[in-house]
Amino acid sequence: MPSRFPRSSPYWPVVSHPQLRRVLPGLAVSALGDGMAVVAVTWLAIQLAPSGQRGTWIALAMAAYTLPSAAGTVIFGRLLRGRSGAQLAGWDAILRASALAAIPLAHLTGVLTVWLYVVLLAASALLHSWGTAGRFTLIAELLPPQHHLPANALLTTVAAFATIVGPPLAGIMIGWVSPVWVIAVDAVTFAALALTYRFALPVSGGVHRSERGASRTAGFAVIRHDHTLLGLLVLSLGFFFLFGPVYVAMPIHITDDLHASATLLGIYHTAFGVGGLVGGVIAGHLRNWPMRATTIGIVIGFGAAMLPLGLGAPVSLSLPAFALAGVIWAPYRSTSMALFQRSTSTAQLPAVLAANGAILVLAVPLGTMLGGPLVGAIGARPTMLLCAVAIVTLGVIAGGFAISSYPGRTMPRMSEPSPHRHHAIDYVELTVTDLVEAKRFYADAFGWQFNDYGPGYAGIRSPHGDAAPEVGGLRLDQDVRAGGPLILLYSSDLDGSVQAVKDAGGQVVKGPYEFPGGRRFHFTDTSGNELGVWAEQ
Repeated sequence: MPSRFPRSSPYWPVVSHPQLRRVLPGLAVSALGDGMAVVAVTWLAIQLAPSGQRGTWIALAMAAYTLPSAAGTVIFGRLLRGRSGAQLAGWDAILRASALAAIPLAHLTGVLTVWLYVVLLAASALLHSWGTAGRFTLIAELLPPQHHLPANALLTTVAAFATIVGPPLAGIMIGWVSPVWVIAVDAVTFAALALTYRFALPVSGGVHRSERGASRTAGFAVIRHDHTLLGLLVLSLGFFFLFGPVYVAMPIHITDDLHASATLLGIYHTAFGVGGLVGGVIAGHLRNWPMRATTIGIVIGFGAAMLPLGLGAPVSLSLPAFALAGVIWAPYRSTSMALFQRSTSTAQLPAVLAANGAILVLAVPLGTMLGGPLVGAIGARPTMLLCAVAIVTLGVIAGGFAISSYPGRTMPRMSEPSPHRHHAIDYVELTVTDLVEAKRFYADAFGWQFNDYGPGYAGIRSPHGDAAPEVGGLRLDQDVRAGGPLILLYSSDLDGSVQAVKDAGGQVVKGPYEFPGGRRFHFTDTSGNELGVWAEQ
């Protein structure tokens, strides 16, 4: 029997998409340029800085290359909120290309100073949070929800590969020419990406009507009022912050505790990077897993994989454990982005992702700053142990909150005495585009159980047991028709049902809102069917 690969791969709908496949080469090239810039930015700072101040200027240059994106989220919030993903990503690429190209131009004209260098780096980063938000918004705009995770994983894997290949390539180039020309190459890659967004994708309209006049901090407000998004942001912030001290502790542990050279440190980082590539590829295959539980599980698993380093295990054990940590770490960005994409409308998504990125860009630097005094106080190995235990604890606490907020299974409750039986629907048939995905969604969100009748039909079991007739069915149809009767489900915990729908991969399209006698919301399942859920006041 011939293999169905590559069409059976979860990545096939992404790489074969007629619009995305035009953008992916530009994204890969610009990611490689950014990977090279990591080395070039610091090396040029060394060459430009006054003698005796190199450390300060290296830190300022690296901070300028990333941190201004947090300010840009607020400064340009009113202007950019509601723009399309392609517009945001394209404008970020234009600014990056222009500001970075000004560095070799200033060098050629003899006016490049370390001060001007840092200012230009800061200018290049102003729209970076919006650009990142634009890329993931573009995925949400072009692909259905079931393909969001593989697309996210593809972007993060390309970026991870670039961080492995880019630095040594930059080192080779710097051996031949000045680091200023490596930055020039980075500028060219962003210019190519900007042209890709401009000509490979259709021109989008202006600002979404619902977003006109929105405040500069509207993205932060959306997160603050959505418990799901706020919890995810807190989890990510804690996760990245607690990993920050490891950047300080690990080199000191290798030199002082293990009495080894920088070669061993490089081997550890290589193992983590290779693990990250493997994990990035695996991430696309997790699309049928519950995203919220998977994201929390990644945090717990990563902390556990870090424990051998903190416990002082021999290199033969701690090295593969660190590689495993890379495997576990890699899917986190993809799954967390998928949760944002599922929980937010495409109109609000850019501002929400930019706000999320503006906060998270500060997490690792703040954790790294804490690492210095922490290592000085308790030592390098205890610092890594403390971080590992704290990360596991963070994940366990997040899991506890998730379990406590999750609604009880709906099916058993449906058999409880209820006045809402008159004119009850005897049988409901839903057409779905993917039967396996639809069964998973309704099982995860509402606890429904099914009787299988082949590859094209599944009966919905009655809540009254196997002896009772089925209450409905799922019928496979590649062309789901819009419209038709709206089915309302009853819930005794409406907010919990909202959370369950989001966790299972559905999208809330209306509400919750009040109506005479209760509250309700509407959602679409993974095939696009719209249903409602209501609760009494």
